[in-house]
Amino acid sequence: MKVYIATLFLWFLVLPTILAANDQSDFDPKQLTLLVTQGDFQSAVAKTDHAIAYYRDLVAADPHEQKAGFILNNLQVGYYMCAKAQLLALRGNFEGADKILSGAKTYASNHPGFSGFLTEGGWETVVSATHAFILEKAGKRDEAAKAYDSPPTIYGQGRLALLALEGGDDTKARQLALAAGINPTAYFVLGRLEEKDRHGEAAREWYNKAWVELQTVKNVFLPVYFCEGPAIARAQKRLEK
Repeated sequence: MKVYIATLFLWFLVLPTILAANDQSDFDPKQLTLLVTQGDFQSAVAKTDHAIAYYRDLVAADPHEQKAGFILNNLQVGYYMCAKAQLLALRGNFEGADKILSGAKTYASNHPGFSGFLTEGGWETVVSATHAFILEKAGKRDEAAKAYDSPPTIYGQGRLALLALEGGDDTKARQLALAAGINPTAYFVLGRLEEKDRHGEAAREWYNKAWVELQTVKNVFLPVYFCEGPAIARAQKRLEK
């Protein structure tokens, strides 16, 4: 049952994109990721507000707690509350980010579905990555590094590589980035390392790979995954032939 819920949650992350193609009043998560990739964090905050209200309305419209749709709409409320917290951190509003994250955790504790999904690592991954991201943007680098690794997440791996790079440890940055797998932030780190070593062509390849991942990734809509988009775009432009 827990695996079933986790699988359905991934489906419901994709479903709004499909629905939005037919009904423009629906929330479209790809609009959110596009805004984050472009660095328009203020407009992205408005999109998360739209998402939270949209899924709250769906929960209220069909309050049958045993239905998969009810549970998964609840999960979406918490998911986009975490997305909003990440965006507030990007805008330097750390108090607001902490408040929204706290609200997301309270919402999860008072609604069905989160505890079952937590055991699969899904909800815990979203919450822990959001907490770590707020710490990182607040300049608490050591605390952020510990939080990104507790537990390890697809979001945290790239951020840890970037933290190592910004801390001057190129060797650790490269190791972490290579170990991160498919991750635009990790690719960006590898591009910066190649550029630093004056390997322009290799750097361009990593930056292009990062950009392609931002444009094609599915099932991921959190700002922590997309927020290096402006830096990647600047790097591509800097190395244009």
